[in-house]
Amino acid sequence: MNNSYINSLSANSQFNSIGQVTAKLLDLVQTLFHLHPAIISKRITISYDEQMENRILIQGQTFSETMNEVRRTSAGKDAVTKWYLFIKKHSHISNGDISLSRMENNGHFTDGHACSNITSNTTTFLLSLGGCVLTESETLTISNPSNSLRVANAHSIISLMPLVPCYEPSDKHKAKPYKSAKGELVAAMPLNMQEAQYLLLQSIKYGKDYWGFHRSRNEYYRFKPTYPDKLVFHGFKIEEHEVPGPCQELFR
Repeated sequence: MNNSYINSLSANSQFNSIGQVTAKLLDLVQTLFHLHPAIISKRITISYDEQMENRILIQGQTFSETMNEVRRTSAGKDAVTKWYLFIKKHSHISNGDISLSRMENNGHFTDGHACSNITSNTTTFLLSLGGCVLTESETLTISNPSNSLRVANAHSIISLMPLVPCYEPSDKHKAKPYKSAKGELVAAMPLNMQEAQYLLLQSIKYGKDYWGFHRSRNEYYRFKPTYPDKLVFHGFKIEEHEVPGPCQELFR
């Protein structure tokens, strides 16, 4: 599906209080957990640039000092715990060369050391800590002495949604199959909203559609685009023989 980078340059001295840091950290954690189905099924790779921890969130404090203060509040302790556990368990720690890099958009910019492969063509979107105009831009240019990359930016769960497949139920597909007024058999969609979104993020893109296998139900599903210009899909149950051969091989 995609490869995304937890963007170290988005730690940009943009916060004035521990409460602001906590709120944005919780938002980023929510974004990461939304991607969890795609990560565990290896449809997406999350890379974490450890240079983040050499950056500054609040002016006059190190990253570590700020995070320690965040931990002292009940909400902050939960945010930091989830943040570090997620990165430890699910993120690929970048081990590329470190270079002086720049992040910019519309005249706003910040410089700092970052993993040089953040500008790799395999990076399809960035995950950033918000808090200012730059870090909450829809797109960002990341550059170093070797190359540069303009890429979509997600700084919250809301900004993430247009960048990954999103399930939207269709009135046409009911919990059970039925015949339409024209006598056509309409496929069923027995999954609820949460189950369908989870499966969509685990599914394989082939052609314009996504094809999924629900292992606990032992059922196959097809997700079709609902709109031509958005990553919004509706889905329905199908038989195994309807699944394209290349997808079947990956499901095994």
